[in-house]
Amino acid sequence: MAYQTRGREPLLDSNTQAALEKRGKELLGLALIAVGLMIAMMIGSYSPDDPNWMLASDAPVQNWLGRFGASVAQPIVMIVGRGAWMLPLVFLTWGGRLLLHRGEERAMSRLTFAPIVVALAAVFAATLTPPEGWSHSFGLGGLFGDTVLGLLLTVLPFGAGLGVNLLALLLGAGTLAAAAFVTGFTREETRGLWQMFLLGLVMAYALGLRLMGRGATVSMRAAEVLRGRIGDEIEARREQMRRDADLAAEEEAAARAVPEPSQTQRVSAVVRAHAAKRMAASAPSEALAYGPEEDEALIEETAPARRMPPAVTRVAPRNMPPAPPVPPAPPMEAQHGGWADEARPEEAWSDETWPQSARAEADWPETDPREDDIAATGWDGSAEPAQQAAPARRLPPAPPGT
Repeated sequence: MAYQTRGREPLLDSNTQAALEKRGKELLGLALIAVGLMIAMMIGSYSPDDPNWMLASDAPVQNWLGRFGASVAQPIVMIVGRGAWMLPLVFLTWGGRLLLHRGEERAMSRLTFAPIVVALAAVFAATLTPPEGWSHSFGLGGLFGDTVLGLLLTVLPFGAGLGVNLLALLLGAGTLAAAAFVTGFTREETRGLWQMFLLGLVMAYALGLRLMGRGATVSMRAAEVLRGRIGDEIEARREQMRRDADLAAEEEAAARAVPEPSQTQRVSAVVRAHAAKRMAASAPSEALAYGPEEDEALIEETAPARRMPPAVTRVAPRNMPPAPPVPPAPPMEAQHGGWADEARPEEAWSDETWPQSARAEADWPETDPREDDIAATGWDGSAEPAQQAAPARRLPPAPPGT
């Protein structure tokens, strides 16, 4: 015999259950975000010199999570290299989806392919050239990426260079598509992201044009101000050049109006300067003053000798008897024009050496011979030279001592 039983009522109603389920997903999203941040910190602060499972060292730990972070990051980097950055990307993306309740129903079906995304990222990183600070023996894709890349290059019928470039292109595109699938994106979301990207690009372009327009306006204003300043400077320079030209013209006119010093004044100034230098060198304590008479005397001494008229030869009358032969003259010095010391003129021109007849014949006439010279040459400044020259007369020898 069967007894009818009444069903039990649920402990919590449907609204409470939905609220608890929602809060639980949010807490799980926060946890995934925290795990993703921790993995990003471990990989970002990774250093091959930190002590880990493979290396014992007393050096200070540089990893932000200490020895634990260094010990976890070292095997991850050694296996997949830079492909390890897909791990924090997946955790952070699904943490945000669970926290915002966007596509959380696709989490289990998409997260299953997360290791494939990490592997593709590792092989793609292996095709890249390591930077200078990379100290490992393997490439950027870790040991796994280098191994898979080597197998693919042996299979492809291309050369190493072309094969690496082709694989880098294909693996990059495949990694992006796989990452979008694993992180839960659908066509509608991908299309929305693409539209948002294009909208952001257009807005950025418009903002750039606006900033460029403002910058162009400011530049134009600055150019106008600068042009005004340059114009003022040019006008000031022109005015200064005009003033300088006027001043130079005035100075030149004044210099032309002032008479130049005569030759006598210049010589006098030079003589004074030389005399002052000589006296200062000989007696510095004595001050000398020259008067007009001393200046004239110094000018006469320093002035070049005036050219004198040629001397007129004394001629004798025709009716005079021929003069006796003149004894030879003693040698003269070349510099002073005097008699030499060896020759004794007082002995050469004594009464015994000079005949009496010669002395009688050499008597001077009563008239002054200079009058005849002046009349013959006209050097007195008034008389004209004689038309006919007087007959030549022989002059007597000069007496001693003249």
